[in-house]
Amino acid sequence: ANLGATTFITLLRQHPELEAALLPASEGVSFSDRFLERERRRELLSAMCRLGASYVDLYLLAIRALGSFELTSGGTGRGGEARAETLAQGFIDLLMKVHRSDQVEGPKLAGFHCYQELTQAASAFQDIIATNFPDVRDRRIWELRRTFGSLLQNQNPVATSSGAKVKRLVGQFRMPGYPFVLVTTDILQEGEDLHTFCAKIIHYGITWTPSAVEQRTGRVDRIGSLTERRLDQRASVSPDEKIQVYYPHLRDTVEVLQVERVLRRLNRFVSMIHSNVELDQGYERRIDTAAEMVAVRPDIAPIEHKLESAFPIQAGWLDAEGGDASDVVGLDQTESLLKHFKKMWLHLEKNLGVVKTGSGRIVESNPTGYEGLLRTEAGESEEFEVELAAERAGTATLYRVSAKVGVLDLNDLAIVEQLGEVQRQLGYPKICMKEYERLKAWETSVTQEMLFHPATTQRSEVERLVVATVNEAREIRETLSAVLIKPKRKKKGRAS
Repeated sequence: ANLGATTFITLLRQHPELEAALLPASEGVSFSDRFLERERRRELLSAMCRLGASYVDLYLLAIRALGSFELTSGGTGRGGEARAETLAQGFIDLLMKVHRSDQVEGPKLAGFHCYQELTQAASAFQDIIATNFPDVRDRRIWELRRTFGSLLQNQNPVATSSGAKVKRLVGQFRMPGYPFVLVTTDILQEGEDLHTFCAKIIHYGITWTPSAVEQRTGRVDRIGSLTERRLDQRASVSPDEKIQVYYPHLRDTVEVLQVERVLRRLNRFVSMIHSNVELDQGYERRIDTAAEMVAVRPDIAPIEHKLESAFPIQAGWLDAEGGDASDVVGLDQTESLLKHFKKMWLHLEKNLGVVKTGSGRIVESNPTGYEGLLRTEAGESEEFEVELAAERAGTATLYRVSAKVGVLDLNDLAIVEQLGEVQRQLGYPKICMKEYERLKAWETSVTQEMLFHPATTQRSEVERLVVATVNEAREIRETLSAVLIKPKRKKKGRAS
């Protein structure tokens, strides 16, 4: 008897245009592939109707059909089936009304509606599966009801995330329905895709580091994002159609100075990774607020022109027959890197008064760098090390600066929290550690990197990177001085 029952899906098949919008034809070579994908689509559609915005419309339709808010018996049998058919038909009629309006007049509904939620999920089905349910193809059809349902339950229009990542909440935000707003701390700054149905970012807490700002924006500015899907193949795009990034601040306070510098650094950061640009004075740590506040406020416009790579692709690299791995970094290029690397060190000695310590080793096949001391403004000597890392990008490599902080007991959660707080205040510099097994503690240092190439890397870049890294390590050490451990003798560290 159930095979002949009228359901939402059987009614949907009587409206081919609506079916194409909510349950489009599956893509697959074989009948088995097409059947399985259609069943996955059907199960996702069903879960969203039960747990998403559609539930409100279904509830109201049921109340109208019953004519009362009172609970009634007789949910089974022919009477219950009739009410189910009436409910399914009412929902189909509601969706068809919105569908026809969209087709004739264009989208007219402001805000949110179940039709938008279901059609957006259908059009972005592959993206939803890839980001939220990557293992769904390994699950049986009867398991999908629980798989989809467990993610979509307990939805809220506004969600918050702090302390620890909540997988279900992040997954819901990657869906077209609730939550519409996700308020989060830096817990979601990296390692999460939030781009599938989000096109607006508000940086309520602004960091001074452009890479950190870009990293946060990068949660939404990604391949396959909502914005890219909307604008793909478009000849022209208006500013309002792009991803919108906001930096809220009070115009008559010092906050405006911080925002201006962040925007300048972002433009500079983007330019630096695309072309050879002389560094400006953008890393000052102190601001003359009295002079700046009375100055004319500049308009820091984003970069709109086409950018060119600092390391363009050479024709031979794309030739499958003519390409050769030895063409990427040859011996002459290695010698050029080492020569420029040594030149940069001599500049540090001359311009910053750096004193070389240790062996100052350089091995031709594996350049490992220099160790030195930098005298700070306070008159103290800070240890640091520079090296050329093994990683390469085309004919460029990485220039790495490390400055020691000290030994910390990171098994103590209070110390970890202190370290995290000072790291946040400094704009999240990269902190590295080596384990002291006998002390059960960690030697901690600050590390920063940049692309290094003889044709593009400038002395001012290297100088600023060294000074910034050393100063950050010193500030962390001073803040955590009370909990630093002083080993009695030097221990061999094991990288972690």
